[in-house]
Amino acid sequence: MSRSTRSGVTSCNTHAPAGQGIAVRKDGRYDGRFGARFFSSSPASAVFPRVFTRQSFHSTKGRQRVTFFEVRHLSRPGLKAISFSLAAGELVCLSGPSGAGKTLLLRALADLDLNQGEVLLEGRPREQYPPTEWRRLVAYLPAESRWWSATVGEHFDSRPGELLQRLGFSSAVLDWRVDRLSSGEKQRLALARLLTREPRVLLLDEPSANLDAANARRVEELVVDYLQGRDAACLWVTHASDQIERLASRVLYLADGRLRQELAA
Repeated sequence: MSRSTRSGVTSCNTHAPAGQGIAVRKDGRYDGRFGARFFSSSPASAVFPRVFTRQSFHSTKGRQRVTFFEVRHLSRPGLKAISFSLAAGELVCLSGPSGAGKTLLLRALADLDLNQGEVLLEGRPREQYPPTEWRRLVAYLPAESRWWSATVGEHFDSRPGELLQRLGFSSAVLDWRVDRLSSGEKQRLALARLLTREPRVLLLDEPSANLDAANARRVEELVVDYLQGRDAACLWVTHASDQIERLASRVLYLADGRLRQELAA
């Protein structure tokens, strides 16, 4: 049975347990149980005073992993029977060769393209959400952000406030013309725009690909903090093994439109 871009398929899937998460030591370096997850400190660390702990981030140590976002047999042209789940607070990296279907998967999860399968947020099927509400809650950030008005501020429904500071901007950026922005500035501002809408699931397509090391760290720490504070979840597309080690509790590996592996990071 199919309705618009949605259909219901009854199935079940088992998943590897989520990882123990990451912590940030007092010297600003990430540390974790899956080997050395070290990230050297930088001046950007002063913007992020909070110290993350395994218990407060996506750790499942000492408690049962609770499924928050579940995908069952999702299919569309270029994708075949994708099944996985995310826990509340969890950051999972999605990797695989170019053309494997990573962007297709993110767009299908956000219900932007025709697809079949079952997707649930906190146990509630996506068919029960108005499409615009689903896309706000399950929010897709493309690799190339879209801008439709002359100035940056016209793209925000609410004042981004602290988000701008944490991404290295002053409030004056809201008056900037979009056509003067670099690709990296657009990428960071698009993330701020997304977060002002308070999504529950972040679908991020290489959100730091155009950034230098300091700004990539700003993006990483902001997303980690958002997940911790909102009990949200994130699927983050990346090809960078060092980024996977820093951030991921698990890694989903996609090839030829199929999930080939699900590994602890």
